[in-house]
Amino acid sequence: IIVCMTDQDRQVKNQLFQSNSPVSSVPIKQALEQELGFDIPVASVPIPSMGLVYPESHPFHNLEEVEIYGMTATEENILTSPALIKKGTVMNELMKRCLVDKRVDPNSLISGDRASILYSIRSTGYGAEYPIKVKCPGCEAEVDKESSISDFQLKELDLESGLKQVRASENLFSFTLPLCKKEVQFKLMTGEDENRLIQSSEARKKAGMKNDSTITERWLNTLVSVDGKTDRAFIGKFVQSMRAGDSLALRKHIDLNQPNVDTSFTFECDMCNHQEVMQVPIGLDFFWPDTAR
Repeated sequence: IIVCMTDQDRQVKNQLFQSNSPVSSVPIKQALEQELGFDIPVASVPIPSMGLVYPESHPFHNLEEVEIYGMTATEENILTSPALIKKGTVMNELMKRCLVDKRVDPNSLISGDRASILYSIRSTGYGAEYPIKVKCPGCEAEVDKESSISDFQLKELDLESGLKQVRASENLFSFTLPLCKKEVQFKLMTGEDENRLIQSSEARKKAGMKNDSTITERWLNTLVSVDGKTDRAFIGKFVQSMRAGDSLALRKHIDLNQPNVDTSFTFECDMCNHQEVMQVPIGLDFFWPDTAR
């Protein structure tokens, strides 16, 4: 069953995302709260997929919101762990620690849901304000700006006019390529897929190879079938031979419609008055702000 959301519903959910307000304390924390004499907050975070891409066996199945613990000094230990940084598992370990439901494997979550959770964790720990440095496209001056996580907006999964889901409660969608007219089925990137791409890129660098296969690697990780054929060797050959126009059309379709967090803002240069809609640059200082070092 697909539930249609009104504009008012979406405004309410975005307000929830903006506030990250504490809503409760779970029983496991009660003893510690009594000893310390203050509440350990649990924040409710809306996820852009609304749980519609997860099977019944998944903890996020049909969930529109999930709960996270507020970030504390203990979680800062994770962010500064050399071992986790070297392994590239810092964000996964941070999510594991902060998600109230410990059954959740962060690697199983699609990218947009992971982003919503991570942005909210950051907001509970260091606050919503996030100073950024932007290079002006007009005069190329580096300009300091203030941004706020509270201004980020959810881009929710739209199954009516956006992505065409193959089966309910499954991360599987279809699209007809405009040039070759073949129907492809694809999945949205998960944490596991992102890690695989990173590992592949690093392996190529170590081997002294040029890292120029980003697009084909993406399709190898997301395409599930081509005209009903699921053989991986066939899909690999198809990806290598896909016409550029078909690849671009599929990429635009996914990027435009996938559930995510919209970090766009209107940039105005203090030097030359150039205006442009840009994305908030999420750098290393997002989770390692100067004020917290």
